[in-house]
Amino acid sequence: MTGSSRPHAIVTGASSGIGEELARQLSAAGYAVTVCARRKEHLDKLAADLGEEHTFAAALDVRDDARRSAVLDEAVARFGPPSLVVNNAGMLALDHTEDIDAATIDAICDVNFRAPLLIQRWALSAMAGRGGTVVNVTSAAAFMWAPFYAYYNATKAGLAAASESVSAEHRRVGHPVHVVTVYPGPVQTAMSKQASDALNLGRFELPGLIGTPATLCRRILAAVRRKKPRVVYPRVYLVPYAWARTINWLAARLGPIPEKRPRV
Repeated sequence: MTGSSRPHAIVTGASSGIGEELARQLSAAGYAVTVCARRKEHLDKLAADLGEEHTFAAALDVRDDARRSAVLDEAVARFGPPSLVVNNAGMLALDHTEDIDAATIDAICDVNFRAPLLIQRWALSAMAGRGGTVVNVTSAAAFMWAPFYAYYNATKAGLAAASESVSAEHRRVGHPVHVVTVYPGPVQTAMSKQASDALNLGRFELPGLIGTPATLCRRILAAVRRKKPRVVYPRVYLVPYAWARTINWLAARLGPIPEKRPRV
């Protein structure tokens, strides 16, 4: 085990956009960073920029259970247990719902929902007794259901619900792991540009409606430092979020706490 004097952050979907920017800001803040994505050539360039001594670039399709486990194990061997794990990898399909094939639906569900839940579960175990933070990057689509994004909306809503649930659970029982749920609206990334171009949304790009990865990532890191439970960005999307949040706010505070059973 090499280990590191720096805190260790793991970021999925780090080859571009939000994930890349977050890795850069984390490195600048003094973290050793494990960056994961499918495009290894992009990760290698990022690692060269950040300094390979404190960066582990791992090719990973988060749907691959065996490869995911191997990468997480190697990351811990290199830099020690993580202080921060960021579920950022995402996938969307923009089309009429009935025209999206089953294989694509499976992939969206695996990338946006199943894999993040399994990574979160791994992180909670890895951080048990010592603390840390899990960041789940969902989407404003979790509470604003845009047409032609049915499966993306559904998976991001599912991840948001799970993330908020774990966050509330940990606050109720005093668990040392902090969970941050991130709800980006449109942000200037390649994926959002692809969707904008396909729907001819350029005419709606008014000031305040479109964010930047740099500002979003600064707000994510501020939420990690201050132990805030969520980030909604740009701020204009706080209005629809507030309406959707009201019932969940009550449920998080009034719901029962089941008896803790020992692990077998």
